[in-house]
Amino acid sequence: MQNESFLDRRVSRLSFLKQVSVILGLAVSGCSPLRILFKDYPRKFDDDPRLRESTLRSFVTAVIPGADIDGPDLVRIYGDPFYPFHSYCGFFVSDLSAAVPISSARMSSTARSGSESGSH
Repeated sequence: MQNESFLDRRVSRLSFLKQVSVILGLAVSGCSPLRILFKDYPRKFDDDPRLRESTLRSFVTAVIPGADIDGPDLVRIYGDPFYPFHSYCGFFVSDLSAAVPISSARMSSTARSGSESGSH
């Protein structure tokens, strides 16, 4: 059969399963909702409140220029149990940390110097 089309070819079960496994593996590894569902991120972002708070403070001061990094309520909303986001906070902080390779201490000092220079 020289005119055999792509759809007419037989594929073994093993070959099919290998191909589907590779495709699903690639899809799942980059799928944030599944990573949240399976808590596929470092536990330190859930377990260490100081790390979580410093990362969130750095994030907020980077997004909102002039925000007071030492403000007591600057990041309170992220962990407030009244809002449903608090259960995703660890993943969010993990994602922020992966996206920005700058340490939060360095980012905090940059944010402070930027807000100080803007006020002069």
